[in-house]
Amino acid sequence: MNSWSPAKNLPTAVCWTAVHEGVVALADGRALAAGGSNGTLSPVADVAVFDPDLLTWTACPPMPSPRHLHSITRLADGRVLLAGGTDRRFALPNAALRSALIFDPEHLTWTPTGDLTEPRCIHSATLLADGRVLVAGGATDRSSQSNASSATAEIYDPGSGKWTVTGSMTDARVDHTSTLLPDGRVLVAGGDLYTGRASGVSLALCELYDPRSGTWTPAGTMRDQRSAHQATVVAGGGVLVTGGGSPSSITGPVFDGHSLRTAERYDLTAGTWSQAPDLPWGRGGHRQVLLPNGKVLIAGGFDAADFVLGQLSAFVYDPLGRVWTDTGGMRTGRAWFGAALLTNGQVVVAGGMTASGTLAAPAADNLVTAESEVFA
Repeated sequence: MNSWSPAKNLPTAVCWTAVHEGVVALADGRALAAGGSNGTLSPVADVAVFDPDLLTWTACPPMPSPRHLHSITRLADGRVLLAGGTDRRFALPNAALRSALIFDPEHLTWTPTGDLTEPRCIHSATLLADGRVLVAGGATDRSSQSNASSATAEIYDPGSGKWTVTGSMTDARVDHTSTLLPDGRVLVAGGDLYTGRASGVSLALCELYDPRSGTWTPAGTMRDQRSAHQATVVAGGGVLVTGGGSPSSITGPVFDGHSLRTAERYDLTAGTWSQAPDLPWGRGGHRQVLLPNGKVLIAGGFDAADFVLGQLSAFVYDPLGRVWTDTGGMRTGRAWFGAALLTNGQVVVAGGMTASGTLAAPAADNLVTAESEVFA
């Protein structure tokens, strides 16, 4: 059908400003939203579960403490791992956390698990083919006045609940994408490198992690430097990367000059990047979901023309025909929201930022929504 339908609101308005936090699909068909940021970009502890039959969100017992800029990963056994993040307002330094939690979707409970080997936030987390979880990069504490981008990586073992150090990336980075490939390796692309207390530069550099050897190797360079982008495995084993931008300030979701409309594809066999058809409009802070039919849904985000307004627009990309098709806009324009493919083939989106800065007057904070909708 390729259309949007309303769902009931989240219990609390929230947004998720990092690539690897947000909403995650559960094995039983529901979806989980945990933590995130409110309108002042302060962390929340709220938790909710989505029922796809009733199209409703139900509040669950909150996390032990507020956090955002964390990662959220569904494990092979159906539980959910939430790792790192920060319990402070989104302003550098972030004071990253080492703690991690496990969510039991059957009993709706949170249990502490082993601490990360180092504190980190705005990192990536990827479920490996063997059921372990790779966490890489992110922001770590450099001093009481600044953060540093990290190149380190570690592996979580769900059986033991412990983390072990693995090989470090070649390049330190935050807010990058991390994508499991069909051959079991992981492609990390782009992200930001912190260069000052509240500034950074986006990267075009990419690398591959081999879980058998625990090592990283270069994976070429994208045409464009980008962060706050999205990446998805597509037909033929390649990876489609879309949008993003270069930040002038990493104390909030602000882009320097433009958000990218470009898209690129990584060829797993050749190990090279090539240009894909441009997006109809530039965007960063959007969400990208692989659909059951092999096409890719891209929705929301910010673009250069409406710098601080969440986009309504959404498109489906056909990787075989190499064309974008307009799905019709979402009911609510949003960026930095949660999105997950449910077991029934539908995509639920929820929360997000609808406006920020002066367009969020009178408070000049960020307008954050609780609204939710479904794409089918």
